[in-house]
Parts: sequence; C-alpha cells; structure tokens
Amino acid sequence: MNRKLVANELFKAFRLKKFYLFMILIGIVEVSNVLQYKAKGPEHIFLYPNGQSLAIQMVGGLPQIMVVFLAIFVADMMADELRHGTVKLTLLRQVGRRELLHAKIVSMFFFAAAMLLYTIVSSYVVGTAAFGWGDRTVFEGTSFPPAAGVYMTLQSALLSLLPYLGFGLLVLYIAIVTANMGITIGVALGLMIIEPIFQHSDALVNYSIISQIYFFHLQFWKDFSPGKMILSIAVICAYAAVFYLGSVSAFRRKDIAS
Repeated sequence: MNRKLVANELFKAFRLKKFYLFMILIGIVEVSNVLQYKAKGPEHIFLYPNGQSLAIQMVGGLPQIMVVFLAIFVADMMADELRHGTVKLTLLRQVGRRELLHAKIVSMFFFAAAMLLYTIVSSYVVGTAAFGWGDRTVFEGTSFPPAAGVYMTLQSALLSLLPYLGFGLLVLYIAIVTANMGITIGVALGLMIIEPIFQHSDALVNYSIISQIYFFHLQFWKDFSPGKMILSIAVICAYAAVFYLGSVSAFRRKDIAS
C-alpha cells in the first residue's frame, strides 16, 4: 500500500471542517443527555448517572448519528471529488486506481475509529464532570466493576468498527456509481428510515447492516450465542466483500477523464 497516498488521504480527512463539526455535535448530544437527566430524571431519559456509564451508553447510541456522519464523510471524499475532478488530478500522478481506493478505505476506517475514540474520551469527561466517576459501570441493567466497564467500553467500540466498515463500503460503492453527494447521503438516510422494518422481523433483522451496527457489539457480552455471533460476522463480512469488490470494479470502469 502506498503510504504517502494513505497519509495524504488522512490529511485531507482530518483537515475537513466537517470532521470537527461532527465532534462538536457528539459533544452536544452528550451534554444534552446529561442536562435532560438532571432536568427530567431517569423516567424520561435512560441514563445511569456516572462518568463510567455515559461512555458505554454513548457508544451504544452513536449509530443513530454515526451512520449519517459516515455517509457524509464518504460522499465528500469520493462522490464530491469525482464530481469536481480531484480524483482525476490524483491519478495523473502515476497512482493506480486500486491504490487510491485502498487509501480512501483506510481513511474511512480511521475516521470511524477517531469518532469512536473521541466519543469515549469526551463521554468520560462530560459524565465525570456532571456526576462524578462512580463506583461501577451500568449498562442494559447490568453492573460491572470499573476496570471491566472500561474494558467493555473499549471492546464495544472496537467491535463496532467491523459493521461500520461494512456500511462504509456500501456507501462507497454508491458514491462511485453515482458520483453524486446528495444521492449517496440520501440512500444512506433511506436505509436508516426503513431499518425499523428489519428490526421488527426476526427473519430479516440479522441481515441488515444497520442492525448489525446497532447490535453486533452486544452479542459478545449479552445473551452470548455462538451461532448468532458467527451469523453476524458472516453477514458483515459478506457486505464488506461484496461492496469492496463492487467498488473496485466500478472504480476501475469509471470514466474519470470526462
């Protein structure tokens, strides 16, 4: 892999104003949750009041906004660059299309990882400032010792990266095919809108990449089932493989010169 190309894509990603706007929005959500809890109490917002618990709760609730963030990021880095000719300029520097695509996938992965890491750190800070650190981590009605809670929070974030990658590759494929930022984001939002249909169907829920984003990390510590876990991993890997190969094929055939 071309390290300079990867570094360039990462530089472009972290230079985006959207990247820091997303961080601000995550912080606003965290503060809003704390303020709502203090104003209305636990009967209106499900939140265990300590710094340890806010982080794992935010990781679990992040998909609601992370799916949108990831769609906007991928649409910006691929669809918008195709539309404005930035990709063409990069390829003129004797860079292969697959190399460039791989660099963008790495950039997308690091974006998701950075958002998750920021969410954890900022949640610990906001939660501890508002409620104190606490003596245990509480999530989904279960209590964990502090060390186990921190480990579970980090584990959940790491596990979440796999379905985020699968979803990101799906969006990347759409971005390459359409070269349209609006359509790319619109399709991602459409998937979120129809997601309840999958969640209310036992036959379909395991085959939705959005459902996997919401629930995949929970399977490793809540109601553990080897069969269900293997199915989830297979589904996520299938999404990733299909849309990676689709992206490679579509990008190779894409008329970038025009």
